[in-house]
Formats: sequence, structure tokens, C-alpha cells
Amino acid sequence: IESAHAGAGRLVVKREGKQIHEATVQFGSGSTPVVVRSEEKIAGLVRFQATLDRVTVSDKYSEDNEAHGLCNVQPVPKVLIVANHNQPEEPFQAALKSQGIAFEVKSAAAFPREHTGLAGYSCVVFDNVPAKDFAPGALSAVERFNKEMGGGFVMLGGKSSFAAGGFVKTPVERMLPVDM
Repeated sequence: IESAHAGAGRLVVKREGKQIHEATVQFGSGSTPVVVRSEEKIAGLVRFQATLDRVTVSDKYSEDNEAHGLCNVQPVPKVLIVANHNQPEEPFQAALKSQGIAFEVKSAAAFPREHTGLAGYSCVVFDNVPAKDFAPGALSAVERFNKEMGGGFVMLGGKSSFAAGGFVKTPVERMLPVDM
């Protein structure tokens, strides 16, 4: 709230036209931040409106007591872990779970051959799985997912990762910021 004088007023916040918050707020002269939380369950644009009325100080321009804003709610990230195991005690999986990040574990054989098959994920993680376990086209699919769709890619180390896993001169090597 921006004001030339200290005072109070009633703040009403609406989300898509429905009231989600109402409170009497105290404000000083100058800038007074007010925080209102809204938990969104669906991705997309959400419209907010904030109105300050019943102001206790002289309000020369009451028409500026309203603000509008849009919030672009991003979908909850989902990670695809490609591994030859599905053990919940794996440290990487435990870390994702502790942060509330959804994940799915698939074998290399079940990995999509086309990048469009990865559209529901925000990131792909290769967890110590060798290149020879992937079907033809799968490594190109993850490269296209990364470059064309903006998806993330992580390769975890191990005996079947990087050069030891046969990823030299593959589309995966081109994505990684390391020399194999």
C-alpha cells in the first residue's frame, strides 16, 4: 500500500472475482507491504484484484485504491527417473520426495523413442543406466526434449553413466557440459 499518510482501511482481495481475503490493515506513510497467500491447484493464468476501502485518512484519489494483477501458475514439476531399480530409499528419490516433487521411475527399455512422449515431465534423470539399455531413437528423444521443449536433463554418476556407460558420441554427450 502506497500512502502519503499513515492510516487504516479494509483490504479485500479477490481471485477470479471471488473474495479470498478481507482484513483491516494498518499502513504508514510511504510503502507498506501486505502479504496475502493463495494456494493454486490448477496451472494457468489467475486474475487477482485488491481493493482498499473505508480508509481512515483523507483520500484525494479514491479511484487509485484498486490494483489488478495476473499470476501465471506453473504446473507441479514431475521428474522422470530412468533407472534399473525402483528403490524408495535411493537418496535422489528421497530428496525429491522431501521437496514435494513428483517423480516416476522407468527402465531404459520403457523410455519413449519420441520427445513428445516426455511432454508430461519437467526433467529427465538418468540414474546410472547404460546407453545400450535404451531403444534406438531414445537418446535423440531426450536431446530434443531438452533443446526443443526446454526440459531439464540430469545424469547421475555411477559405473553405468557418462563414458563408462557408453554415452560417448551420443546425443546425451552433446547435451552434457562435460567431455567424456
